[in-house]
Amino acid sequence: MLKMRTQRTAPYQDYSFDCKIYTTDRYYIWIRVNYRAHFYYGVAFRVVGSIKNVDSLHKEQERLKNEIEHDQMTGLYSKTHAPYLVNQIVVDESKMNALLVIDLDNFKNVNDKLGHLIGDAVIMDMAMNLKTTFRKSDILGHIGGDEFMVLMKDIKSQEIAIKKMPKVARSLEKDLYSRK
Repeated sequence: MLKMRTQRTAPYQDYSFDCKIYTTDRYYIWIRVNYRAHFYYGVAFRVVGSIKNVDSLHKEQERLKNEIEHDQMTGLYSKTHAPYLVNQIVVDESKMNALLVIDLDNFKNVNDKLGHLIGDAVIMDMAMNLKTTFRKSDILGHIGGDEFMVLMKDIKSQEIAIKKMPKVARSLEKDLYSRK
């Protein structure tokens, strides 16, 4: 830090940054470094600062970010974050993508006849089926009570998307019949 040079005429400059460090306990924590560099004719001659553990702050920010971006029941992207991700992908017109919207027919009957606990289990099963059917690189979202969406990114042909749908339907039917 003492080798810093500047064109500034001010006698000092404040700096701050966050970074991860490896601790003696063999794990990483976030720290915040704040310091003031004192200059004499554009050359730093003294640096005074502090280091603060901000690991809990970063973990809380990550938890909140995850809560906003993901549906709490299914773990899929949320109804607000999934469209945001889709919009970022589809602007690249050089690649073929497939957007699938999946609505569970007569889902209200499941809740009415079998109860909301079973209805929630069906929603969670659907999410699990989507996770096992599609690639990790695809965008999976829970966009409503019984509605899901999948963006299959960078596919070679439309037939790839068309072939996935019967597999999704069969796995969900199998789950529903096993609950009766």
